[in-house]
Amino acid sequence: MKKKRWLRAHLTRYLLNEKAVDRVVGLGHTKAAAASGGMAIEPCDILDAEKLRKIIRREQPDYVFHLAAQSKIPPSWKQPADTLQTNITGSANLLEAIRTEAPKARVLMVSTSDVYGKSFLAEKPLTEESKPIPLNPYGASKLAMEVLSNQYATCFGLHVITVRPFNHIGPGCPPSLVVSDWAKQIMEIKLGIRKEKTLSVGSLSKERDFSDVRDVVRAYWMAIEKGEPGEVYNICSEKTRSLKSVMESLCTISGTSVLPVEEQSRLRPNDIKIVRGSCLKFRNKTGWKPEIPFDQTLSDTLQYWEQQLTSKQ
Repeated sequence: MKKKRWLRAHLTRYLLNEKAVDRVVGLGHTKAAAASGGMAIEPCDILDAEKLRKIIRREQPDYVFHLAAQSKIPPSWKQPADTLQTNITGSANLLEAIRTEAPKARVLMVSTSDVYGKSFLAEKPLTEESKPIPLNPYGASKLAMEVLSNQYATCFGLHVITVRPFNHIGPGCPPSLVVSDWAKQIMEIKLGIRKEKTLSVGSLSKERDFSDVRDVVRAYWMAIEKGEPGEVYNICSEKTRSLKSVMESLCTISGTSVLPVEEQSRLRPNDIKIVRGSCLKFRNKTGWKPEIPFDQTLSDTLQYWEQQLTSKQ
């Protein structure tokens, strides 16, 4: 679940610095995995239902942000059963622990825009009313999690809210995600770590909706505070950008010229070409809107990788 650590670190900083939350407890497989951004450390596998219940019983949380997941699409094809177990059974364990040990807690279940899948082929902004037709095991597992979340809100009266974030990027984002991968490669070229000025890419014709991770964690807080239990909310910028334009912006901001080289291993079968979303429902409910300019997000991501790479030299 390494991919979520960077998001968890941003959320922890936001809660401690902006919302004056007294204590944040993070769960992870190991103490090293859980330690980030000032949170307390509690090693726990979300599939360990008994240990999870004990932690919830002891901590009596006011807020629970469910970020734990197998959240990468390629591994979900290679190990679909593991993905389903982590994302569905793990979520069921958490919801049941909340139901039995801390039923007054506010809970945010983080799903994904990948639940829409085939519906993106319409190439129009999708709303929460759009039909979810996931095209990979990861999206399918998150859709099942949404069903569970709604059941616990409806049948047991828990304060459970679900969000469907679209792509989010920013400083600390791992290189397994495309924009951070490119930012890292570009800084390696700029710093002379890589001699060849070639950028390994997949398809540049795809279009995605990107938000800054710092805007997204602020949206998570507003969702858990102001969202309606049992409801689902899209979180997106409502602006679609081609990957080619993102690559060009990274080069312009960094002052680096590169030659993009398409690699077969970076191409995904059945990948959606255009992703468009609407978060009108969420904006009307909470007043949220993105605040960080896109170029600032890219600049901060490049700066992050410059710091990471120079610290290793």
